[in-house]
Formats: sequence, structure tokens, C-alpha cells
Amino acid sequence: MTERKHRVVVEIEQSFLDLLADKAFTDITVTDVVKKAGVARASFYRNFASTSDILDHILNNITTDLRDNVLPVVISNDERQWRAFLFRYIYFLDDHYKKIMSSKSTNISIILYRIADVAGNIARSMKFKNINEKYSISARIGAANSVLMHWFDSGKKETPEEIVDYLMSFILTIN
Repeated sequence: MTERKHRVVVEIEQSFLDLLADKAFTDITVTDVVKKAGVARASFYRNFASTSDILDHILNNITTDLRDNVLPVVISNDERQWRAFLFRYIYFLDDHYKKIMSSKSTNISIILYRIADVAGNIARSMKFKNINEKYSISARIGAANSVLMHWFDSGKKETPEEIVDYLMSFILTIN
């Protein structure tokens, strides 16, 4: 991908995410995105077929990262890797939480459904040694997500270090 094309794609994706904070996914139009991004409609259609295609592209990037970088950590029992992952995840959520989670509830449902669908496809393609390996991944990620969402929703009163220490007190015992 050329540098210019990459910049256009990033601008379209960022504009789409910004629009999600204010509008329901189903109400966002291509016109909304191109105006917000400041790109020509032809530039949009060179890169995406629809607004749904933008969301799919964003989620595919997230799930590719999940498969390539997160799953090896989640499967491991390496405390250092886990701590590094949890801090990266906290800062990622902090950057994107307000846009995604404070948006319309229909947006959240659509996003979570699509993430679950893509993640499910990845999980179905994996070979697991045993039942513990198969389900401990879901349990670990589920526990981390649940605690972190609650932490964000309650105003992040504890420090990231306190939350990571709390999660580490039990996360590696799940197997």
C-alpha cells in the first residue's frame, strides 16, 4: 500500500470511528464519512465498498493483531508477557473507549458481534491440546475484559498498576 493510500484509509477509518461516537452505525452514510475525512468520494470507493466495509476492515485489523500478538501471550503462563499485554490493552482501551463504548448501544452490539464472529473463526481454526487450553483462553480474556470494563465504567479510580496487579493475582491460575 502506498503512503498516500495508507493515509486516506487511516483518515477514513478515523472519521468513521469519530462518527460512531455521535451516530448509530446504521445512520452513518458514505457522504458523512467523506465529508468528515475530507476525501473525495472516489477515494472512498477505491478503498471501501460501503460503511460496513470500513467496520469490517477495522475489525479484521484488530483480530489479526489478536491472533498474531495476543493469543501467544494468552496461552502462555509467562507473568511478564501477561503484565505487558495488560498494560498495552489498558492504554489501547483508554485511547478508544470513549469513542466505541460511549457510542450508541446498537454500535456496541454490532461491533461486539463482529469481533466475536471473527475471533470465533480464528478459534475454530486452532488446534488445542486439551480442554483446559481450549477454554482457558476464553476465561482469561473474559475475566480481563470484565474487570477492565468495570474499571472504566466506574471512573478508573484505581491506577493501571493496581488493576494489573489485581488481574495478575488470579489470571494465571485459570487453566
